[in-house]
Amino acid sequence: MLPARLRCEEGAVKLTSASALRGLLSQHGLRPRKRLGQHFLVDAGVLDRLVATIDPQPDETILEVGAGAGVLTTRLAERCRRVIAMEVDPGLGAVLATVLKSYSGVDIRIEDIMAVPVTSLAADKIVGNLPYYLTSPLLFRLLKPGIAARRLVLMVQEEVAGRITASPGTREYGVLSVICAYRARTERVMRVSPGSFWPRPEVYSAIVSLELCQDRPEDLPLFALVETAFAQRRKTLTNNLCQAGLEKGLVHQIMREAGIDPSRRGETLTVDEFQALKQTIAVAAPGFTLRPPGRNAKL
Repeated sequence: MLPARLRCEEGAVKLTSASALRGLLSQHGLRPRKRLGQHFLVDAGVLDRLVATIDPQPDETILEVGAGAGVLTTRLAERCRRVIAMEVDPGLGAVLATVLKSYSGVDIRIEDIMAVPVTSLAADKIVGNLPYYLTSPLLFRLLKPGIAARRLVLMVQEEVAGRITASPGTREYGVLSVICAYRARTERVMRVSPGSFWPRPEVYSAIVSLELCQDRPEDLPLFALVETAFAQRRKTLTNNLCQAGLEKGLVHQIMREAGIDPSRRGETLTVDEFQALKQTIAVAAPGFTLRPPGRNAKL
């Protein structure tokens, strides 16, 4: 029998061949499902970079979201103590069982991660090639306190990667940018072309890394303020706060006390400035509550 490392590398090379992957799925009576956003990574160089970014360690448990046909799973399984391979498609579950049968440290779960309590996601790192439709809602879920993971390494749509890592004052900066900056240190690792996947998506992707800050609790008043600030992006923060129910004179007072020019737009504020503004509102308008997050603002 081949050593585990060689078996893994042999499997990974085959799985990064689009024709071989097509044949593997065909054996199971499967085709990529557009409804589930299935685009399989078939670029060995990108796979190497993704694994290097994840940096799996021998004592770690890694949760992979959207394990697909197991191209990343096999590479993780040779390097870490345990891999939880989560896949929503039962058909691909059968493929995973075939591809991963030689790896005792892999736990295949046919589950929708959006239906799993976040506190039960017990892993050191959470990784995956995410379907585009799932990226933003899943990120907000994974950024909630209670997640045991220290790090997220994700393949996402390039446009979303831009929002995850955006700086204040840029076109991409929005609610998702602020929440990510509050909860994590973010890094955009590399751009990935459509040709690195089968079938080819219509847009570019990117690998992003988020090092989670475990000392940052969920702050609903802060998140509500951020969403209010971006509710009408081209309006000033003063206008958006007035629309939320605060009197204009009080808003100007609050902004001055927080050290923020009342003419600024929300898209120019840093996380620290949002926190200072939240604290000033709490003192100047006790009992006033902004609407909860997750309504209409662009993520």
